[in-house]
Amino acid sequence: MANPVLARAGRGWLEELRARGSELARRLSWPTTQEEEWRRTSLAGLKLEALEAGAAGLLAAPVGGNGKGGTPHEPEGRPQPPEGHLAEGQAGLVRFHGSACTGLALAEEWRRKGVLLAALDGEVPGAVAALMDSGLQRADNRIAAWHLGSLSHGALLYVPEGVELAGTVTVDLEEQAAGASFPHLAVVLGRGARAVVAQRLAGGGGLVNAGLDAQLGDGAALELYQLQDLGLGSLFFSHAYAALGRDASLRSLEAHLGSRLAKTRMDCSLEGPGAESYLNGAYLAGAGQHMDLRTVQRHRSPKATSRALYKGAVKDSGRTVYQGLIEVSPGASGTDAYLSNKNLILNDGARADSIPSLRIDNNDVRCSHGSTTGRISPEELFYLGSRGLSPDEARAMLVLGYFEELLARAPFAEAALAGVAGRLAAGCAVEGEGRWLPVAEADAFRQGGDSIAVAVECDGRTLAVFRLGEQYFALDDTCSHEYSRLSEGEILDGEVYCPKHGSRFDLRTGEVRGLPATQPVNAYRVKEEEGKVWVLWDR
Repeated sequence: MANPVLARAGRGWLEELRARGSELARRLSWPTTQEEEWRRTSLAGLKLEALEAGAAGLLAAPVGGNGKGGTPHEPEGRPQPPEGHLAEGQAGLVRFHGSACTGLALAEEWRRKGVLLAALDGEVPGAVAALMDSGLQRADNRIAAWHLGSLSHGALLYVPEGVELAGTVTVDLEEQAAGASFPHLAVVLGRGARAVVAQRLAGGGGLVNAGLDAQLGDGAALELYQLQDLGLGSLFFSHAYAALGRDASLRSLEAHLGSRLAKTRMDCSLEGPGAESYLNGAYLAGAGQHMDLRTVQRHRSPKATSRALYKGAVKDSGRTVYQGLIEVSPGASGTDAYLSNKNLILNDGARADSIPSLRIDNNDVRCSHGSTTGRISPEELFYLGSRGLSPDEARAMLVLGYFEELLARAPFAEAALAGVAGRLAAGCAVEGEGRWLPVAEADAFRQGGDSIAVAVECDGRTLAVFRLGEQYFALDDTCSHEYSRLSEGEILDGEVYCPKHGSRFDLRTGEVRGLPATQPVNAYRVKEEEGKVWVLWDR
């Protein structure tokens, strides 16, 4: 017999949602750098139109696309995904490999109390369908509409009124190495309900356009943790939205370590009086990575409280952008809101932009923001060095301590901190003259006349290798001004022109030779030997 909660919305709602999302996407334009939210992140050169055309084929397949697709709550006769094994401290688990649901489990005590954990591939609670449908009204750019129109797989969690879920619900998304993916997570908590949800995104190498919706009833409380550790060749977009009722509470943490381009938005709407939200974020970008994160603390009712604390670190030629907005509606008197962003610059050539802002339409409020950007203290490095730590070990210890404040409480704390340590170690200098690493076949540089540029992967980073006549040069592939691939730029007179804004860089040194860029990019020694092109890796 069908679950009575599940039966509130038929299967047709999902096909209708995707059809309407596709139609909306066709009417909207791709975001451009003329828009304030996208001013520092260019989509030029990403070939999204080709990916969009390829993703259209997903509409012919059911969401979940695994041939199993169902949930344990569905009628007999429909195939079900395999049961997952719950670890200690887990209340539930949903696991995907690509769009296939490969594991699904919910502790029996919560099943008996009406909690629903399912793959997002059929009938859903009416509240979930309505929440996701409202995303069409909020979609203000083609990326967001594209997600809804091509939704490929995902999970839903529904916790009924008064149920306090003990343990963590884990959503594990292992993305495929190529193509486009559109996962979604929907969480609905009834009045007074409580839950902890942890989502992990890993793998990948293509495009991941994710979505998340959360609705908290009056007095409900949600702890929401997200770890994005996709492959360094991935493109990652995410639009997350949370609506909070009277006296509801949201504690959120998003951690970003992976992808070469990450553009995210976390929009929290405090709809009821007395609601409170705590938005936290941690991000680390290295060579070839561009991360642009945005938060919105949207106060729509009186006497609500919000806090946001985002901490980032950037190294090599990486770039990070944080945009935070506190918005207070005319009727939201008694608002108490604060926004803080902190950034660590780990070396020359790295760049972090911080743009906190306020939009206030009520005089009876207490709202403010703060932002700091700096480097690791030489005194701290000296102290740790005096205790026997090498400079790289000291730097890693300080950066880990910097992030631990936010990551320590997360269910994936150990994995996240290990990821930070790994990213830092990958960029540490080595003794001597470094390591010569093969990056490409020499034949790849024999087709293109006297000058050619090729993007290559070197120890997890993307470099642009250039050949002019019989000479080779290598730079970090990402322009230090705004995200754009130097390997796609014009080569002229020993310089490469950024295809986005025309910044010029010396091929030999990486120094800036023409504005608007002001920061150099890293340069590397290159040689051709034994039919291969090698880069001297000393980072």
